[in-house]
Amino acid sequence: MPFYPWKSMSDFATHLLFSSSCLHFSQAQKWAVLAWAKKLGATNVPSLYGLQKTSANILKLLANPTEQFTVSSGNTFYLNAISKAVAMDFANPLTHLTMQDYSEDGQGHMSQVHHGQKMLEELPDGLAPPSVCVNHDIYFVNELLQQSSKQYFIPKRQVLALGHKVSWIEVGFAIDLEQIITLVSTFSQTFENISSHSTEVAVGFTGGRMVLTVPLKIFMDNVSGNHHVVYMSNASMPHEMLEKEFCVQFVCSSCHAAPLELMQGVIKSIQ
Repeated sequence: MPFYPWKSMSDFATHLLFSSSCLHFSQAQKWAVLAWAKKLGATNVPSLYGLQKTSANILKLLANPTEQFTVSSGNTFYLNAISKAVAMDFANPLTHLTMQDYSEDGQGHMSQVHHGQKMLEELPDGLAPPSVCVNHDIYFVNELLQQSSKQYFIPKRQVLALGHKVSWIEVGFAIDLEQIITLVSTFSQTFENISSHSTEVAVGFTGGRMVLTVPLKIFMDNVSGNHHVVYMSNASMPHEMLEKEFCVQFVCSSCHAAPLELMQGVIKSIQ
């Protein structure tokens, strides 16, 4: 079916209208719109029951992103899973094609989140992307690799790459404590390839899958003095995208749970 999981274009267009985050239709308003369209002689007007059935089917196919959290005080609130929101950014070509997986040397410029010396050198271990793919080979941080110049290198940051130069001596490898920056495009031999040559190093290796990190911008707003709302943005996207309304994700809200209780749910969702 060309419009699956919708039955027709009219079903899709009507569902898109009624599920708009900017237009909040009540059940009575939905029924009135459909009845009005039928009175004007519109064809293929879907029924409200059919639209509700389609919505339930979509939730079944994609999984409901809403999770329930109950904190120690007894307050209960509902939160849109952050992992599912990030996954949707990767699945949507409008957002995925703008995402920047690695930090860049901005040459002194700080126009984007991924620019700057701070991201290059001061990002804590575990927060920087742990792997990079070069010519279909995957290289991990803190693992020995060989460059096209035949020199050895241990990357600490997959940016340009910040890491340690390594030299081969008779008793093994000698690591220069001073960190240098080199181009990831010079990577030629993974640790797996190096370890397969017993003349160089005979140690095991595990891995083989790309792992990326996604920086998040979490912010909370106080509405009417007693109602707190948490939003999230995917900071892998440039400012030009983050300024768009559909790139700001609603996470949770409550007029009962305290701000720190809401953030506790956010942390659990991220974990």
